[in-house]
Amino acid sequence: MFKNIVVILIDSLRADGTNYSRDLIYGKGNHDLIKTPNLDNFSKKGTIFTNAYSTNTYTTSAHASFFTGKYPPVHGIRSFFDFEQQLSSKVKTLSENLNSLNYQTFFYSDIPELFSVMDIWRGFKIKTHSKMNWLWNSVEDLKAECNFIFIHTFDVHEPYLLIEDKSENKKINEDYYDTIREIRKKIHLKSKINQKEKPHNAWSEIRNFIEINKIDQEGTLMQYYSKGIEKFDRLRLTKIYQRLNSMGFNDNNTFFVFLSDHGEGKTEFVNNTNFAHSGELTEETTKIFLSTSKLGTPLNENLFSISFLKNLIINNAVNNRSRIDYDYFKFKKLFKEEKYIYAETFIYYLGKNNPHMTDNTTRLVNLNRKFINTESIVYNRGLIGEKSKIIIKNQPEKVDSLYKEKKIAGLIKKSYHFLFGRSPEKNAYNLFLRKLKKNEITKKAFIEILINSKEKKLKPFFSFFQKKYFDENKINTNLMKLRLEIDKILRVSTENKVSFEKIKEYVEF
Repeated sequence: MFKNIVVILIDSLRADGTNYSRDLIYGKGNHDLIKTPNLDNFSKKGTIFTNAYSTNTYTTSAHASFFTGKYPPVHGIRSFFDFEQQLSSKVKTLSENLNSLNYQTFFYSDIPELFSVMDIWRGFKIKTHSKMNWLWNSVEDLKAECNFIFIHTFDVHEPYLLIEDKSENKKINEDYYDTIREIRKKIHLKSKINQKEKPHNAWSEIRNFIEINKIDQEGTLMQYYSKGIEKFDRLRLTKIYQRLNSMGFNDNNTFFVFLSDHGEGKTEFVNNTNFAHSGELTEETTKIFLSTSKLGTPLNENLFSISFLKNLIINNAVNNRSRIDYDYFKFKKLFKEEKYIYAETFIYYLGKNNPHMTDNTTRLVNLNRKFINTESIVYNRGLIGEKSKIIIKNQPEKVDSLYKEKKIAGLIKKSYHFLFGRSPEKNAYNLFLRKLKKNEITKKAFIEILINSKEKKLKPFFSFFQKKYFDENKINTNLMKLRLEIDKILRVSTENKVSFEKIKEYVEF
């Protein structure tokens, strides 16, 4: 049993975000060098997981999966940020479990709003935020014989090179302001924003300019993302290590975990140039960095979900049972040897999922007040296996319910939500509204128009991928058995007027 547990969650760190993890994934000498000596040294003396995945591509739900050890449909935090969502009272968090074992539990985050509004931080006795010094002072004053310290750093989340600890001297971010000037010059952006007064706004301006002008995001931003990781490892992580050691937290008495909540990179299967997160369940955004104190072997290549981590900590750090529980999904008749874990993403009807951060972090809360009375949309649901990945896009299983919709306006909106994962454009909405009201087209014809659209053909309802790291290779075979299995998973009736057989024509195999 370890007296102490320390979890350091680094926001947006990709699975290949350190030099050692790149050596394991690509082979030594087969990748760009990245200087991450602290994370590399810890991974080499501990156990690194090279096939670990998040349950989401955004922060909130992924953290809820870690804290509860459950998938999103069980713990209840599914969309990125929603006042109507609360962590389910039916699940126990890791901190609640450790409280019952007389651990003192400490929480820290650079962005506390992400955890407080939906009660994701439930169970922590001592909650601090924004300034690391507040955490260290609390630990010094209130630490017990056994302690659990959770630290969420907004580094290396964009804007990448900005150290978010507000107790740091402002000079630590001089290179960030140099970066803003460098990128502005590179993309020919003229700006009046004072970057030192509003550093996040300056970055948001760059991000929006790149998106509007369709500039290659990965080609422009990847180098700064990597520099941000190096800066975090060199400066902030060094100080965290030093402070923990000075207070007596070391390898002999502390079980350490370093991980990320999601990755960063391609956010759509059909778009290879964007660079962010909170989109589809691509390898870049769902695969995460995970390294722990040594668990018998230095390398764990098993398929692993962030939702498994709670039990791993309890088994190995608390109960000293040296065991990892893998809760896999399995098909009874198909792919008998294949094991799957679950992941999902939601977006909002208003299409403003995961807004860029601004200097006033309460804007994140205020902005999302707009979503209180709106329902979030299922965007992707995925079964991620060791060799393959099944992606279910939007909600084709709800086609049945469209025929029961009495209001024409509701029919149009819900059809777009279930079939495309977005709201209709104003012109399309008005066109279909007029035609349906005048009985120029039937409900059946309207739904068939959407199903046969170019957009739906580009983004089919289902995709089956053969997994290679950061590569989505389609298997171009007619896997009818897999279609039938998906049919069973979704429990879709084929009695509606546009049958599920019609939808299956837009399954990508």
